[in-house]
Amino acid sequence: MVYGRAKREELVGAERLAAEQAGYLPVRHQAIKWFVIAFAPVIPLGTYQVLRARQQFWTTEPPRYAIRRVGWDWRQVAVHYLVAYGWLVLLIALVR
Repeated sequence: MVYGRAKREELVGAERLAAEQAGYLPVRHQAIKWFVIAFAPVIPLGTYQVLRARQQFWTTEPPRYAIRRVGWDWRQVAVHYLVAYGWLVLLIALVR
């Protein structure tokens, strides 16, 4: 499962033209791919840049994406863990 939308950036120049000609939006963001259990992130598998394909406004087709592996973003991984499990730690601390 892929979670997150960090470091959103608008493509420029040749990258923008290539993305538009391939049918993708000229915007990319960063996401973390996770091994999950019951939709809860357990083990991070990698950091990816994501491009979303253009699609019609009203459609029954699922969105298409192109992803490319990039270097680890440990800050984003930490934020995901905090969001996923921080409430549980806070709840346990309040109960004690």
